[in-house]
Amino acid sequence: SHAQTGPGGVGNSSTNRLWLKADTGVFRDAGITPASNGNSVRRWNDFSGNNNHANQATETYKPVFRTGIINNEPALEFNGTKFIDPASLGIPGTGGFSYLIVFKVNPGYDAGSINSSNGDFIIDRYPETDELASLKIVNSNRYGFQKRTDWGSGLGGPISVNPVNTSAFTLLGYMRERGVAYRLFVNGAQESNLGDSDGNITPPSPRIGRHYDEPNNGLNGYISEFLIYNYRLNNAQLIIINSYLAAKYGLTISNDKYSYDATHKNEVAGIGRESISHQHTDATSGNILNISNPSSLDDGDYLLYGHNKGSVNYWTDSESPSSSLVRLQREWRMDKTGEVGTVTLKFNSVLLPVPPAASSGKYYLLVDTDGDFSTGAAEYELTLNGGYYQRDGVSINDGDHITLALRRGPSAIISPDPAVICTGGSINLNGNPSGGSGVYVTHSWTGNTTPLSSTSVPDPVFSTNSEGSYN
Repeated sequence: SHAQTGPGGVGNSSTNRLWLKADTGVFRDAGITPASNGNSVRRWNDFSGNNNHANQATETYKPVFRTGIINNEPALEFNGTKFIDPASLGIPGTGGFSYLIVFKVNPGYDAGSINSSNGDFIIDRYPETDELASLKIVNSNRYGFQKRTDWGSGLGGPISVNPVNTSAFTLLGYMRERGVAYRLFVNGAQESNLGDSDGNITPPSPRIGRHYDEPNNGLNGYISEFLIYNYRLNNAQLIIINSYLAAKYGLTISNDKYSYDATHKNEVAGIGRESISHQHTDATSGNILNISNPSSLDDGDYLLYGHNKGSVNYWTDSESPSSSLVRLQREWRMDKTGEVGTVTLKFNSVLLPVPPAASSGKYYLLVDTDGDFSTGAAEYELTLNGGYYQRDGVSINDGDHITLALRRGPSAIISPDPAVICTGGSINLNGNPSGGSGVYVTHSWTGNTTPLSSTSVPDPVFSTNSEGSYN
């Protein structure tokens, strides 16, 4: 399986320790009934692969599920007292970590100081621990990353430059690079950093939406997505994840590398490089399409891609370049910054729909400039490799549309009716079979009869997995 399947195609279950997103996996009970608009939330599923689901069993404290809150996406609503808790993150205190959150603060918040438990907490911990990796409102109207070591020392943290925004959602990231710095980012821009000479900080189980025991010291507002990694994301990875979140929620951020939000905002992923130490070269979108192995990735080069939310559950002949091809409804749009060279594209065979009954078994990558695959689309035959249909050395242009296609297999009805076919017998194939090509004429059969569905029943079907003309 591909190593990079997390948000934006960054990380996997070993590094992406928590991934909560309000557009899926939100339940009004313990994981059976999806929440509807206005329902209290009992469970919020984790998509990191760690099954670290967040739960709230007490009715009074349950956040509320709201639809259409930001860019037609849902969010969980908090009122200062409500909260929801995932379990332990499993991140050791000897290294770094990264938190990213998309949220909104309503007017009327309370601010504390970076060194106190006063003020509204967006993220805190439970149960009470010395170690802290919290996010709160401080200094009248600023965001603060409150940290403290496992032994209760080093209380403090970086504080944002720009004030709390109560009119729009904010994308905020905070992280520790052990022995170097604590950093705080607001809407893609680093606003503050603080040198790190502290000891171990083991990120505690996060309390989402409130201080661990102060019933009114919590967020009055919304949370749409929350991510935690067990290391300091490099700069390219941070840019890619931020671009994924900005596309999904319609946010304006610094260093946004994806511009097709209006039509292909879904599950944006990508590769890119800021420097030799800050690069990302393997990314998967929606567990289906992977891009990797850029042949020429230099500083400032990126290739990001998102999709139109088309179905991957069945094949369609809509906008197909040929009557012999069916394709996925899902289309991806490519946004290229600089020049990444050629890349490898892979499609996860496990998640593809069942092939049509008459299938050649041959899969194709379709690349098109205008999104109408019926004309002008380039076709690249794929090979099956380790459960993925793959093509190496593909050149992608900025703005290209891509999808996956499957070629139908040729088939024909045999006459006369009924027919008994024996070795050396004659079979008449009438005209052009559905999905095939070439002129079919009387054939003296002297070879293997296995392409026939039967050799002893009326109207047997001739089929083959091999392309070509049969006469």
